[in-house]
Amino acid sequence: MNASALTGLLRNVPRAALAPLRLWQRSRACPPGAWVHLEIDGELVELHRGRPPLPWGPKPTGLALDRLRQLVDELIDDRSPAGLVVTIRSLAGGAALRSALRAELLRLRVSGRTVVVHLPLGGGPGELLVASAASRVLLGVQTTLGPMGFSAGSVYLRRALDRAGIEPDIHARGDYKTAGENLVRDEMSAPQREQVGRLLDVLHGELVEALREGRRVTHETAAGWLDRGLISADDALREGLVDALVHDDEALKSMGPTPRTEDATTAGAGMYLWRRRQRAFTPLRARPAIAIIEAHGPIVDKAPRAGGKFCDAVSLVKLIDAAAESPHVAGVVLHVDSPGGGVLASEKIHRAVSRLARKKTIVASFGTVAASGGYYVASGCHAIVARETTVTGSIGVVAARVLVHPLLERLGLHHDVITRGAHADMMRPTRPFDAAERELFAAELERAYRRFLSLVADGRHRRVDEIEPLAGGRVWSGRDAFERGLVDRLGGLDAAVDEVRTRGKLSVDAEPVLWRAPPRWTLRPLLDLMPWAAEAREALGPWAALPDLARALMVTREPFLALGWPYPGP
Repeated sequence: MNASALTGLLRNVPRAALAPLRLWQRSRACPPGAWVHLEIDGELVELHRGRPPLPWGPKPTGLALDRLRQLVDELIDDRSPAGLVVTIRSLAGGAALRSALRAELLRLRVSGRTVVVHLPLGGGPGELLVASAASRVLLGVQTTLGPMGFSAGSVYLRRALDRAGIEPDIHARGDYKTAGENLVRDEMSAPQREQVGRLLDVLHGELVEALREGRRVTHETAAGWLDRGLISADDALREGLVDALVHDDEALKSMGPTPRTEDATTAGAGMYLWRRRQRAFTPLRARPAIAIIEAHGPIVDKAPRAGGKFCDAVSLVKLIDAAAESPHVAGVVLHVDSPGGGVLASEKIHRAVSRLARKKTIVASFGTVAASGGYYVASGCHAIVARETTVTGSIGVVAARVLVHPLLERLGLHHDVITRGAHADMMRPTRPFDAAERELFAAELERAYRRFLSLVADGRHRRVDEIEPLAGGRVWSGRDAFERGLVDRLGGLDAAVDEVRTRGKLSVDAEPVLWRAPPRWTLRPLLDLMPWAAEAREALGPWAALPDLARALMVTREPFLALGWPYPGP
């Protein structure tokens, strides 16, 4: 017996005394005929983040999709419950996550189980997309569905900045590389209008097809609902968009009695899952691990102290290198949810990914958005998996700076500078580039763009001239990217894990594990509970209100691999 098996045997000795209790808990997960109840009131995330840093801190109210997959697996296997009731009070998160939530509920329904979705507060396109997977949809009395449809927009600031004496200087390599265009234009450019429209078409088509299939209506009827703007609860019931109107206290009663009670009873989804996953003993040998490494947020070399969610290249490279060297890690999934970032930071991460790829199987899994720098870092993986509504591509380079010389002149201020070197002050915000400097900067962007194209071509095993028509900053949905060979497979994180098992020839019991640095113990969770926390955040002023990507553009001086705004949404 080797050391690993001996350790597993010793670990099971104390568990033997508790084995009857664990098996009893598993058998009592849900009373026969009762409903398992899942409530969603917050953000959808891909992975469960564990316990809050402080036991008395705010508890998460959203939903982790990996936990939902486990719940669905247990409900398919366990025929004791009558089915699953999902109450959606609020639903935050990207389109790709909502699609994944719907896919899991549909998987449960297709297995023969009953799925009920309850919308006590009404809802919009996101809630309707999820509800379309249900066997039955309950809607709150006196609520409204809508606004129906999808939109995407951005505020264009050129005239306002002109009046303020501020002159943005945007340099982009690629006609479709539109990040920052709202600073230098009065309205949306034709390339931006084209690619955002294409993304909206995908979201619109997905919802129309989901409603057609889920509510068993014609394509014209489903499309007509999305043109209605607002739909009252009474109209929704009359037209078959929902099955019943109920008050909160009537939702469970409307589902009928269980074998033991006159009213329907429920078991909380969290407790049900915990009890169902009780095992008398653990495996004697540790299962091989598939490390899930997250690359989330705008990509920067090092995250600024001012806060926000960033993909810190320094920290991420350490994580990737540690996974490459760990004997416990058999393969890696790089989960990318990023709109882009700095060229140098993206290059560092790509190099670390390439080093790991020479030792172990690594597959990229794209979340809501994995574009520009997000695609750059993933191009070194053995394969890329994306959801149909993932925003991806945007292969191009953009650089932005802000010139303030008109403002200085208006205020009567004169900036004087002494230089040694013909272009020593070319990056100062007090003057524009001259012709030679503009040419120098364009050459730098071209070099970065060519490097980007080369890395994508190598990763896709294609020629650069085959990638160029797909590049130029063009943004694609996951489905379009798959059809054009920029993505290898459509699916979510589970599909990426399956791809690692297949390509790495790993056993089916290889376990996905969130691979992250040990938490840094700080006073931040405690400070957030203080009564003056809100005032402190407000004191940050405009900086706190800026999107993370905008902050990243402001704190780096290098060319940026950034996805053009706006993001489509309901």
